[in-house]
Amino acid sequence: EGEPHIRHSLLQKVFIGTPHIAGYSADGKANATRMSLEALARWMKNDVQEFHILPPEAETGRTGLYYDPMDDSRRLKDAPDGFEHQRGHYPLRRE
Repeated sequence: EGEPHIRHSLLQKVFIGTPHIAGYSADGKANATRMSLEALARWMKNDVQEFHILPPEAETGRTGLYYDPMDDSRRLKDAPDGFEHQRGHYPLRRE
């Protein structure tokens, strides 16, 4: 509540508190890019209106990118004034 100036007292009471990260996943970014390109193509009346944007693959040696919201919660609770930095430097994750 109140981001980016969150209430520290409220953050300490919640079980899981994370920065708002809608669209920050690799899949979300790929989908947003595709949708933007398709809208631009429609606006330009371009015949090519289907784009295939793939999210990045998992890092070498990993079968996938595991997301644990508790990691985000711990980082935010440890440094609540770093909300914008945490959101702006969000680690890559898949949906």
